[in-house]
This record gives sequence, structure tokens and C-alpha cells, in this order.
Amino acid sequence: MTRKLSAEIKIALFDQLDKIAAIAEVSEKEDDPDKHFTYLHEIQDRLDTFAENFFIQLFEAFDLNIDYISEETMSDVENYFSEYNGEVPSNVLEIFKELFEVVEDMDDDVYFDSPQADQTIDYAYFTFLPKLFVTLKKDESILQKKVSNYGAVKIRMESTLVKIGAIKQQLALP
Repeated sequence: MTRKLSAEIKIALFDQLDKIAAIAEVSEKEDDPDKHFTYLHEIQDRLDTFAENFFIQLFEAFDLNIDYISEETMSDVENYFSEYNGEVPSNVLEIFKELFEVVEDMDDDVYFDSPQADQTIDYAYFTFLPKLFVTLKKDESILQKKVSNYGAVKIRMESTLVKIGAIKQQLALP
């Protein structure tokens, strides 16, 4: 088995977030509750896809293979990094724990068509994603060594933050 010195995060993954931006704009104007929840389901699915694949690819850079986000995965990640011999991206690990809670809340609220699904999706997209990207910057020195295209990832994170800010302003969200 050949050990990879660094891995790559697929930049196309960020296209999921670009599509969410477009769906969010349409969703906010939708009066039909059924169509609105269809949009929420699509946003939730794209957020899940982004989050799960982002961390699968990120952890591959540390030679850790995960298949999805779950309580078991959380435990596996914690155990792996408690015995890891290299620099540990501690901020990434903290935000990964929070991500698990956000994904779980989002899945529950949207799946069960909860009245708070809008707020949960808004939190995930407008608050958590920016927090995720800012947190990744705190471990930037480690990530630059492990993720071969970290510079391109950083550019996409920054452009996504600009888009999120613009949509938030357009929708007059706090």
C-alpha cells in the first residue's frame, strides 16, 4: 500500500453550494407550501452531500477513510486522531462534531416537515457554513501540507462566503 503525501478536495463539490444559492432565492419567494418543502428537501440534500463529501475527502488527506457522517463515524474520527502521529487539525475536529449535530437537526426537521425546517436550513447555510470555512482557516498551516489543492479550496470557500453574504443581505436576514 502506497501512502499518499496529500489528497485533494474536489472543487466541483462547491457547485452544490452554488446551486443551493439559486434554490434558496426561489424558495424564499414560494407561496405554495408543498413546493417550498420540495425546495427545502433539495437544499438539505445538497448541504448533506457537500458536508459529507467534503469531510470524506478532507479526512482522506490524513489517511482516514469514512463513508458517511454518523455517531459511529464521530467516534471513529475521535479515536483515530487521539492516536494520530502527525499534526492534528483540532479546529477541524471541533467543527466536525458540530457538523454532525447540524446535519442531524437538518435531516430530522426537513424529513418530518417540521415548522422549524426553514430556520434549521437557514442556520446550516447562512451561519454554519461560514463558521466552517472560518474554522478551517485556523488549521490552514496543517491543511496546506495535507490537501494538495488547498489554495483552490480556500478561493472557493471565500467566494462562497461572498455569495452567502449577498443572499443574506438580499433576503434581509440578520
